[in-house]
Amino acid sequence: MLCSVVVVEVVVVVVVVVVVVVVVVVVVVVVVVAVVVVVAVVVVAVVVVVVVLVVVVVVVVVVVVVVVVVVVGVVVAVVVVVAVAVVVEVRVVKLVKLLELVKLVKLISVYFFDISTSKKAQNTQFFYTFDFEMCFAPQRRALFRHFFDI
Repeated sequence: MLCSVVVVEVVVVVVVVVVVVVVVVVVVVVVVVAVVVVVAVVVVAVVVVVVVLVVVVVVVVVVVVVVVVVVVGVVVAVVVVVAVAVVVEVRVVKLVKLLELVKLVKLISVYFFDISTSKKAQNTQFFYTFDFEMCFAPQRRALFRHFFDI
């Protein structure tokens, strides 16, 4: 009977060892699977974060480029408008000075009439305008200088 007790004890020990080994293997497998799942989740999370960051960077770059293009466009438009305004203003000033000169010439012109057709000069015809500027050349610069600064 002693032999049968020893056999039973050996069988119990073997069963316990097998159960412990199975439990250890199951625990190791569960831990390995858990680690793999955690690593996979972390990798997916990192990939998602990287993709989101890349998308955010691309969107920011596109927005910055659009803003820069709009600002440059507005600056160019303002420069063109200012340049056109300056050119138009300069031309208007020149035109005003020219009109003032024409008015002055009309005021100081001497009219000569052809009176050979009638002794009474009823049918006088204008044929020549004489400009005093041609007579007084030395004084021209002094008298009319501001009209020629066009």
